[in-house]
Amino acid sequence: MSILGNNLSLNALDTLANRSDPLSWVNYCNIHTRASPWLLGILLGYYQRNLKRATFKLSRLSVSVGWICCILLMIVLIFGPYQMQQYLGEQNRVANALYGSLAKFAWGLAIVWIVFACVQGYGGLVNEFLSYPLWQLLGRLTYAIYLIHPPVQVTTAALARMSVFYTNFVAIQNIWRDLGIILTISIVLALVFESPMIALEKLLVRKNHRSEVKTNGNTPQIVSLHLSESMDCQKTESKS
Repeated sequence: MSILGNNLSLNALDTLANRSDPLSWVNYCNIHTRASPWLLGILLGYYQRNLKRATFKLSRLSVSVGWICCILLMIVLIFGPYQMQQYLGEQNRVANALYGSLAKFAWGLAIVWIVFACVQGYGGLVNEFLSYPLWQLLGRLTYAIYLIHPPVQVTTAALARMSVFYTNFVAIQNIWRDLGIILTISIVLALVFESPMIALEKLLVRKNHRSEVKTNGNTPQIVSLHLSESMDCQKTESKS
């Protein structure tokens, strides 16, 4: 309703052209407008953490319907707003409202299904592809890439001294140029800042874990271990 009432556009060019309009920036930058996929991830993580032994037995029909809906949903979300992104004048307010309010939640649902299906053993080729070891390396760079890509793109655009005749080849050149710069800087940031902090966090968690006294019922585990050892020794002596 906020998008519909304030006539907020989904067109990126509209947002850039009307950057003096605070409503566009409030809708784009506020945390709560993008909280739905984050909350879906939190709920799925909570489920996987606390109910990890629980398994769902789904029929082939249910799994097929789930994957078909997931793929169709992603295709619609990616290619659906194409017409809205064309700078052709008046925007469709209803389409903007529907897409702006539901797209992030719908994309989060699609990702939740992929994770859920892979964890429950219904991932198939998708699970094999996502489990490839290369993604673990790239996964450790995602946060650094997320942080560094806007400054790199803004800097490369600001360094242009004249208009460029934009073609598909120029677009491919720009993609690989920015990707190379971003990956290089991200690797340095991950090695210098992120990896040491992760190692320190693991070290602290490990120390706290060791300092805790584990209990076996009402008897500390260490005490029960010593009792069992002494009983074994007594049995050995009696046999001898």
